[in-house]
Amino acid sequence: MRSIVGLTPIRRGRIAFNGKTISDMSTHRIIAQGIGYVPENRGIFGSLTVREHIEVAMWARGCSAARRDQVLAIFPRISERMGHLGHQLSGGEQQMLAIARAMLADPVLLILDEPSEGLAPVIVEEVRATLAQIKESGTSILLVEQNAAMAMSLADTVTVLSQGTVQFSGTPAGLEARSDIKNAYLGIS
Repeated sequence: MRSIVGLTPIRRGRIAFNGKTISDMSTHRIIAQGIGYVPENRGIFGSLTVREHIEVAMWARGCSAARRDQVLAIFPRISERMGHLGHQLSGGEQQMLAIARAMLADPVLLILDEPSEGLAPVIVEEVRATLAQIKESGTSILLVEQNAAMAMSLADTVTVLSQGTVQFSGTPAGLEARSDIKNAYLGIS
């Protein structure tokens, strides 16, 4: 995932997005192609307020106030905490802020790395519902997620990797029918 957005060099081959090679582009140029990225660590600065996070992201992405308002409508909890510092937010609120920042650029593709990691089950459901809403709006989502139930509830296509090798690729229903894959790689029986 980090290679897709130019944060880790690729070892071989190339990465293409919408028919254009992006593996030789800087991260800034890749993001400008319509890709939003939410890293596993969320990238929240504890000393910045929510408002400052949003303003910096707006500036960096050339985002309008109208787009900001659209994004914040999806994240009412974030709207209520504009004056709070990043370190004052719960893990779920930090995750929502990270997703909101990525959505300000109105990406065609939103890439998320382990969005449910470290979150309480009730917050995982809130994040899942928000991602479902984003998906319904037409944004494609590439999700790396250990919470198989969450991932499958959002997915049109599921790919199970083990040590860089594809073990399964197909629909969630197809994966449901493969107890061998579910048992071996997902811990689901």
